[in-house]
Amino acid sequence: MPQFYLHYFTDAGGQVHVFDKTGGNVFSSNPKNIAGEGYFYDSKNDKAGEQFLETLFADLETNFAPLLASYIAGIRSGALEVMDEAMKGMLSKYLTLQILRTNETREHNFQLLSVLKNSILESGWLDEEGLKKYGLTEEQLDRKEKHLKIVLMNTGLRDALDQALLSHIWVIFRNTTGIPLWTSDHPVAKRANVDDPVRSMSGYTSEGIEISFPLAPDIMITLAERTFFKDLEVIENCVVPMDDEQNVIYCNSLQVMDSYRQVYSPDNNFELAKEMVTTHREMSDPKRKRVDVAK
Repeated sequence: MPQFYLHYFTDAGGQVHVFDKTGGNVFSSNPKNIAGEGYFYDSKNDKAGEQFLETLFADLETNFAPLLASYIAGIRSGALEVMDEAMKGMLSKYLTLQILRTNETREHNFQLLSVLKNSILESGWLDEEGLKKYGLTEEQLDRKEKHLKIVLMNTGLRDALDQALLSHIWVIFRNTTGIPLWTSDHPVAKRANVDDPVRSMSGYTSEGIEISFPLAPDIMITLAERTFFKDLEVIENCVVPMDDEQNVIYCNSLQVMDSYRQVYSPDNNFELAKEMVTTHREMSDPKRKRVDVAK
């Protein structure tokens, strides 16, 4: 998690307040001490790949940080009322990397591959020996290595996700309620709004998908799938007020649900998060089920 981004969620003393879902603990910390993991991109097989990823993220963040600062200042002052395509393109690339680089995505990818492996074995299509060709044996399913190779190093996947995000209706909400928007260790949250008996409808291109990303405690970007949310086209790319506290609570609940482990706020009032984790115990487990098998 970039420190320049977490800076927007600090209190007057420069501290970020943290809710840890695994134990229900609340604490405060300097942004540089949280949301990071040593050697997260350190591949045991490909040091060149590691350097590529580190450089990719560093370059994007270096270029993006001043743009984000200018963008947030423009929204807050009222000078910026409509998002231009250049800024939208940069934000989309930034969101893409924020989605793909997290522990949440690493765990989802691992579970998806594990389900695929088990389904192949159960169907009898391949045996354990046959799985080796596709890197799907128990020994080959390394959570970290598969994330680095299949997700982060996959330029085609990154480009496809970037284009998927750009295809949606974008709306910028200015939170005027006084209740801060939260972010998390997987800040690009999504919600499926269409039910299907077979498919989850929770993909980034699914009909009815709703994607939210808090830029700051008072600014939220929402991406809405174009057919289901057609009515939002009249405010596409516009800055509009979020003046209903229930909308802020809803957005914060998405951060709790979609986070891997931690939620971040400029204040230490996490009663909503505590209630959600108490009611839905599975949320507190970093290894909770993300992938279901259609029957």
